[in-house]
Amino acid sequence: MDSEERAEIDESYRGVIRLHSEVKGLIIACEKIERNQNANISAIAELRSAFDHVMRTHAVIFGIETEESISTQTNMTAYDYCKSNIDKALGHLYRAGYDAYDIISISLSEKIRNILEGRSSEALFHVIPEFAAMTNMIENAEALIISAKVQKDVQAVDIEQAQFLNYATANTTLERIYRQLVTAMPQVLSYEEEQGKKQKKEQRRALIINIIIAIATLVIGVVIGKLTR
Repeated sequence: MDSEERAEIDESYRGVIRLHSEVKGLIIACEKIERNQNANISAIAELRSAFDHVMRTHAVIFGIETEESISTQTNMTAYDYCKSNIDKALGHLYRAGYDAYDIISISLSEKIRNILEGRSSEALFHVIPEFAAMTNMIENAEALIISAKVQKDVQAVDIEQAQFLNYATANTTLERIYRQLVTAMPQVLSYEEEQGKKQKKEQRRALIINIIIAIATLVIGVVIGKLTR
């Protein structure tokens, strides 16, 4: 490889390092959600595959594999061989990130459903004026995750990156909405309690009025009956 090609490989490798750091953080977050770690198996398998491609690149960079041997074995230049393996490493890292984001998004969706369960629409719209828009954002985020999941086996690195960003955007949206709901929930519960008290008061008043009307009707009936005798 000439100096320009080596510089390009080095920059691509920095991208691998940055992405690995981000994906590692996602997997650690998943381990807190899925303590049995069963759902993390595929993500860890992708990391293992990424590591294999990085090692193949290192074998060339550090002279363990010569450019001649690479050419003989693969019919590729050293630069093309390294670039191909770095791209494959990135692909595996992105797919590890997809798997991690799947777990995180499912957990966030469940948390949002649980926090909204049993809450009245009146209270939610009263306390959170933008609740309708928030509901649409939840649906759009979940649809975006499904769309990204369908296409996550695409091999092109630029498309992998775009899909990864879709996952990240959707999960950020769900996380933000969940935190907003957690913050608003004490007010929602307080509003429901107040409305419940008002409803009970109105029911008692209606009951008293009905009793008074019934008694008055009975008295009037008795009086009229006496007058007509």
